[in-house]
Amino acid sequence: MLKRCPKCGIPVKIGRLMVWGKGGTMNTRAEPHIRMAIFHADVHESTVREIENTLGKPDKDLMYLAEKNVSKSFFMGLPDRVPGFEVLSRTTKFKQKLLEEIRKYAQLMGYGHVEIIDYDPGVGGTIRIKNPFNLDLVAAAVSGVFEFMEGKAFKCEWEKEGDGYYLVKTRVMEYAPLSTEQLPVETFTGLPGEGNLLLCKGCNAPLILGENFDWDEKEGVIKEKRTGRRYIILSTFSLGRVFDELSREYGESVYDILVKAQRDWMYNHIEAIGLSMDEPRDSEGFQTFFMDYLGVFPVFGYGNPVSFDSDGDIIEITVEDPCNIYMMAGIIQGLYESLSQVPATVRWEEDGGVIKYTVAPG
Repeated sequence: MLKRCPKCGIPVKIGRLMVWGKGGTMNTRAEPHIRMAIFHADVHESTVREIENTLGKPDKDLMYLAEKNVSKSFFMGLPDRVPGFEVLSRTTKFKQKLLEEIRKYAQLMGYGHVEIIDYDPGVGGTIRIKNPFNLDLVAAAVSGVFEFMEGKAFKCEWEKEGDGYYLVKTRVMEYAPLSTEQLPVETFTGLPGEGNLLLCKGCNAPLILGENFDWDEKEGVIKEKRTGRRYIILSTFSLGRVFDELSREYGESVYDILVKAQRDWMYNHIEAIGLSMDEPRDSEGFQTFFMDYLGVFPVFGYGNPVSFDSDGDIIEITVEDPCNIYMMAGIIQGLYESLSQVPATVRWEEDGGVIKYTVAPG
């Protein structure tokens, strides 16, 4: 069992592994250029479903290759942080230990219950997983881990077992598709920001996390207490890269679909937590609730909402460093529609990491 914070109740490691910046960002402490965020676990799948409904079944090989590349890039800074890494990484014992630490990390981040069945250095291994938040992406991430450790290209296959378990098997590929080497690694440098979150004195994570989420580290599941909905902690690079690759194949309409999927999720979420209304809120109540809800953006690593302006039914919200421009657009649109009970449109303008969203009836 993971050690829990005696003050807020979440796993202590969350505050040790992550740091929350004043600009509404959440980054890994060891690699500050890697940005993370707390997403609903359906963030990929809900958009893929919309793509299937609109454009037809997407090419999952593109998603697989993108996520595998992200997984590899996540560990690229490790050799610089571990003295003697080049020598240690050649030993089976070190690789086994690294694989075990990655297994624990995956469960802590809410990716599912993970077991290492076997590992044959230079050849591959088998992972058993239960409750994967997204089987395709988890399998891709596993391949990326093996490619980082072995310096070789790996392929991945999986099969369903009983009781909700899946076996994920990785094996060395005879050749590597060129596209696996064509996805550049993205780094993040945020705006300084002036926000101040109320952090737990016991673990340095935002207090609101313990108030709103339950961690079942054995099952590898994070759930919102109020609704029972599942969440994950994921690299924002992962989210962006997967949909960037899909947009290359299917065009810019993929981003419109991402906005719609998040709009639908947000609308349903407000209903699930019991805050939707049959009648629209008055202007004062509308603005107060809107800003209160946007106040959780920095906790989730979504960015820093710095202003809210309204002109009748039209609102403008400025967000510094949104974790994903399109996802935030959908969330803001869905929030507007759930509170106003009026269909709306959203547009935005970008200025050096500062995004001004405008939402209006339409």
